[in-house]
Amino acid sequence: MSLRKKVFFILGSGGHTAQVLLLQKDFEDDKYEKYFVIGTEDKLSEKKVRKLGFNNIYFVDRYKKTEETLFRASIRNILFLQIFKQLFQSARVVVKMNSDLVITAGPNLGIFVFIFAKLQGNFCVFIESWSRRKKLSKSGQLLKYFANQFYVQWEDMLEVDDSFMYEGRMA
Repeated sequence: MSLRKKVFFILGSGGHTAQVLLLQKDFEDDKYEKYFVIGTEDKLSEKKVRKLGFNNIYFVDRYKKTEETLFRASIRNILFLQIFKQLFQSARVVVKMNSDLVITAGPNLGIFVFIFAKLQGNFCVFIESWSRRKKLSKSGQLLKYFANQFYVQWEDMLEVDDSFMYEGRMA
């Protein structure tokens, strides 16, 4: 009996979750053990993952609320020491991971998880959101330096950086 590879999918909400749940179908259940990192308050993504029959879920607090600016989120997190909680949660998830592969479609809650996973030696894949046609998201701008593979979903995005990979749209 062969051991299945462990793959961690970092979900966001809305489109990030939809993209990653579409992608996870390409990883056959008999070959891959699937785990999911979800925002603590994201009950909809959790419900979708559980409905698919997966229970390997880790929770991490969001760094930034959906409509909040990065500046405002940074001030709030620093003032209320939330950043330390998020760092601790992310580090704890990565230590438990011991994974072969980490995949994210760019939600901000996965930034620390992705960076810690890379520093631990995991193979990390970033897939820029399909809504990003002309420029990278804030998480993409940061995580391109940590990704082993960085995929874009619009061919025009290859002009931004020739190291990006384009395999078409995920949907």
